[in-house]
Parts: sequence; C-alpha cells; structure tokens
Amino acid sequence: MPKKEAHPMSMPDMREEAVGKAALILRGARRAFLAGGFGAVSMDAIAREAGVSKATVYAHFGSKEDLFGAVVADVAEERFAGFSARELDPRDIEASLNTIARRFLDLVLSPEAVAVNRIMIGEVTRFPALGDVFWQAGPERNRQQIEGFLRRAVEAGSLAIDDVRLAAEQF
Repeated sequence: MPKKEAHPMSMPDMREEAVGKAALILRGARRAFLAGGFGAVSMDAIAREAGVSKATVYAHFGSKEDLFGAVVADVAEERFAGFSARELDPRDIEASLNTIARRFLDLVLSPEAVAVNRIMIGEVTRFPALGDVFWQAGPERNRQQIEGFLRRAVEAGSLAIDDVRLAAEQF
C-alpha cells in the first residue's frame, strides 16, 4: 500500500486551525468558569473541558487571567452580536440611546453576565488583578463604544457635550 504524502498546511489553514482551537478553549473555559468560579478552576481542567492540551491553552491565552478576560469579552460580544455603536444614527439621539440602553440591559441581565459578575464579586479579593481584567474586557469596552457614538453625535451637531468621556461613563 503506497504511503500518503504529508502535505504541509498553508498559512490560511494554520490560522483557521488556530482560530478553531482558540474557540474550543474559550467555550471550555466559559463552561468551566461559570460552573466552578475562577479560583477553583485550573488550566488543566479548562484543557480537559476544551479537549486540548494545557500547552495549547497557554499558547493561545498566556494566563488564566487573560483567558478569563477573553471569556468576559466573549459573553459581551455574544450579547452585542451584530451591534456596533458606529451603525447608529448620530442625528437620531433618542432612538440611538434607547438602542444602546436596551442592548446594555440585555447584556447585564443575561444569565451568563450575572454569573460572571458573581464570580467577580466572590473572587476579586483573592485575585485583585481579575478586577482590571474584567473591567477592560467588559465595562470599559462598552464605555468606548458609547463614547464613540456620543463623539460622532457632537461632530454631527446633534449634541453639545464638553466632556464626551464623562458623558459615556455616566450613561
């Protein structure tokens, strides 16, 4: 029986495989963190849940904190799927702000977001760096989207705001 020749993977194939593994890891980490919290879940457990090696987990996400941040961002992205504040009309302030508020409420009231918040409350005193990871991956990303919309509304002449960043934080 003739041997099959091994064909090296092309760069696009390698990127696709890497993205696929990262998605597997993210899903596994999400299940593990939501079931066990941050402190109780090991990278070994995440690797088992994802069906990959621990080395693969570390190759894609440098630390458990980075992986938790990616899970927080993934939960937010899922709830905001297909939504971008850039798509809102800066001339229709009321409708646009209502859309942002509804999307934000959908996110923060979702069972997964509530679970992530519970993890944060329970774990942040033992893992202080987790607070910043959470903030950057969730609330800060949302604030930046709102700030971008408000800035465009000011540029369009629809709003007069002296401190757009502060207005976004207050929203």
